[in-house]
Amino acid sequence: MAADGGVDYGGDDTKVVTELFAELGDQLVDHFLVVGVTDDDAVVPDVLAQFFQAFKRNFKQATVIWLILLAIGILLGTDIYILIHTRAAAAGIFAVILTLMLAMVIVACIVLYVELMYVFPLIARVENTNWNMIKNALLIGTHYLFCTILVFAIHAAMAFAVIAIFTPLIILGEGFCAVLSSYLLLPVMRAVSKTPEELAQMEELERIEKVRRDAEEHVLKSSEKDS
Repeated sequence: MAADGGVDYGGDDTKVVTELFAELGDQLVDHFLVVGVTDDDAVVPDVLAQFFQAFKRNFKQATVIWLILLAIGILLGTDIYILIHTRAAAAGIFAVILTLMLAMVIVACIVLYVELMYVFPLIARVENTNWNMIKNALLIGTHYLFCTILVFAIHAAMAFAVIAIFTPLIILGEGFCAVLSSYLLLPVMRAVSKTPEELAQMEELERIEKVRRDAEEHVLKSSEKDS
């Protein structure tokens, strides 16, 4: 009830829904953090404590980025709905134009999916500005295309299983997809979050390891000749 005795038409419900949408981005970051997209060398005795620490640390940035991507997703979804219904009643060259526009919007949806796939694990791994997070997530998704395709295939297979085979699978399906995706995303996140000094150190270690292997092969060949 409203303060003046009238009926309050869902003011509290609207506030709750808004807060849920605002927190969802941060929940996604914490979700990937807990299942392993961050440093696996860190010893964290309490997973629940790790989740809430990450929630507090990443709340502002994850919320802003999530709301931006949510607005883009709503816009693209609206475009698809309008184009599909308009195209159904169109004919001739106008129908062709609408088909091309629909194809472009679908491509934009794929780009948005790639963005969603990488931006939240990236927030869980590194610190950067909102714009650089969005830009780098897209660059990483296109550069590591094989990983992107595999992660997409995991989620597509789970969606098919939930819709066509066993709907209650959705209860455990999200966590299962997150674990599998994390195994694929972790090497990518490690590679893109290295500093120039760390990359130089890794290259030096690889060079030393190569020299050691060459020396061992040389000694082995020499011993075989002597025998």
